[in-house]
Amino acid sequence: MKSAVLSIIASILAVLAVTASCVSDDLLSVFFPLLKVSGLHFDLFLHAGIYTALTLCLLNLINPAISILLTFLFSTSLEIMQGFFIDGREFSFLDLVANSLGIIIALIIYQLYKSSRKL
Repeated sequence: MKSAVLSIIASILAVLAVTASCVSDDLLSVFFPLLKVSGLHFDLFLHAGIYTALTLCLLNLINPAISILLTFLFSTSLEIMQGFFIDGREFSFLDLVANSLGIIIALIIYQLYKSSRKL
């Protein structure tokens, strides 16, 4: 039951990530007017949060090394697709860094959780 629920959550997060990558910045600013706060790009925090959640879901479903690799490849492929195939969107190295940071945060949380269960 646990893995089925986590699979559903991971699927929903993946769909949200793909959908968000296809939406133009103008449309995002209508729904999220605070995306840029005092020069700080709030969307980078959203990237890190989404990839933290997605990676945590996958870490509970499959081998940790494979889940990290899949999440990183997914992140990289979405950024590349934005640069080449989606009008009004572009490849962003900062988004890729934020995505990677989310993956690293998830790995740290996962390791802390695993080590606390051994005590």
